[in-house]
Amino acid sequence: MVEVPARSLKHKSLYASRNYMDVIVVSKLSATDWREALTKICEYAVNNGYAKKTLIDAILDREKRCPTGFPVDDHRGVALPHEDVVHAKKPTIIIAKPTNPILFGRIDNAEKEIEALLIILVIVNDVKRYLNTIEKLTPLLKDIKLVEKVREISLPELKHEILSNLGKEFARLEIVELS
Repeated sequence: MVEVPARSLKHKSLYASRNYMDVIVVSKLSATDWREALTKICEYAVNNGYAKKTLIDAILDREKRCPTGFPVDDHRGVALPHEDVVHAKKPTIIIAKPTNPILFGRIDNAEKEIEALLIILVIVNDVKRYLNTIEKLTPLLKDIKLVEKVREISLPELKHEILSNLGKEFARLEIVELS
């Protein structure tokens, strides 16, 4: 686990009350389909205090009804699963790098699928913050070369990129594997 101190805050209670967010990078996500992938990611979030247990079923139900595969080119892209903010406990972004691309229904056409090279789950407790975070991630949604770079770069390089792009909201970076 790599930790970045929460700037000059001295007390955990102060740290927790600030508008910081953790970033979790799942460096190796082993899953055969979107259901298994989202279940593993959501279980991690629940078991580590980022979300309520209700998140798991809510995300799976929503993905089934309204797929979140965002196409970056004809057949590859990023999955952006999300659900209502009532399931959030502690703000975090989980960026999962599947061992192999995982098929997700396309956000613009549920009849088609994309190969998700990354899965990004943003857990926040207010809609405005969610939209602000997605706005910061927008470059990833427009450039397949950038998606491939994030998927392939070393963890120290990824840490640098995250710090550069989420600097003032960033509290801690943790690297995990979910197999």
